[in-house]
Amino acid sequence: MNDDSHSCSLQIPKKYCSKFEKFFNGFDKPDVQKQLNVKSYEISVTSLEEVFMTVGEEEGHHGTEGQEIIKGDGSTMKEA
Repeated sequence: MNDDSHSCSLQIPKKYCSKFEKFFNGFDKPDVQKQLNVKSYEISVTSLEEVFMTVGEEEGHHGTEGQEIIKGDGSTMKEA
């Protein structure tokens, strides 16, 4: 999403997935978008990585500091 002051972002819980098809069948109609003054929209799915990054930020964790890292050869090291 861009930094346009006329943009908004919505997070819709997964439990409503069964309603998406009906919603978008109506919402995708040009007359509906014109009535709602919608010029464009985009849909994205949050990845697991994004979820973990958000949780880490909320808990004050930044990166892998203090965590044990498993290297490709199977050995481990502590991240400083």
